[in-house]
Amino acid sequence: MGLHLSVPPAVLPDATMGEHRRRVWWTAYTFDRMWSAKLGFPHAISDTVIEIDLPSNLPENTDQDDIPECSYLVAMIGLASLTSQIMGSIYGSASQKTSLSQRVQSALTDLRKWKDELPESLMIKNVDLAASDSRACYLQLMFNQVNLAENLPLCQR
Repeated sequence: MGLHLSVPPAVLPDATMGEHRRRVWWTAYTFDRMWSAKLGFPHAISDTVIEIDLPSNLPENTDQDDIPECSYLVAMIGLASLTSQIMGSIYGSASQKTSLSQRVQSALTDLRKWKDELPESLMIKNVDLAASDSRACYLQLMFNQVNLAENLPLCQR
C-alpha cells in the first residue's frame, strides 16, 4: 500500500486527507510494534524504510473536525519505536558490541527520556486515576509493560 512513504502535496493536495493518511500509517505502526513485542514475532516493516512524517496538528484554517490533537498518537509512536528497539537490543539474536547490562541501562535511559518528554496532559494526575485522562492511563499501562525492570509512574512532578 505504501502508507509508509511520503506523498508530495502535488499528488495529495488536501492537507486533511494527507494527515488522515499519516495517522492511519502510524496507528498501524504502533499496533505492529506492540503486537510483535507481545507475541515475540518480528515487526512487519523496518524503521529504516519509513519516510512519512509524524502526525501533526493541522493549521487553524483547515477542516479538522474529525482530527484530534496529535500528542497522544505521537507519544504512542515513540513508545512503540522504543519497544521495537529494546526488543532488538535485549532479545535480538544479532551479535552485540556491548554487554547486556549496558544495553538494559541504555533502554532504561531511553524510557526515562520518553517519559520526561510527555506533555502534562498525558500524565496521570497525582496517581488519581478518576481524574486522569483515559489516554494517560493507557500510556501508563503500555509503559509498564515495556519497563518491567523499573516502575516509573507517569505522574506529574
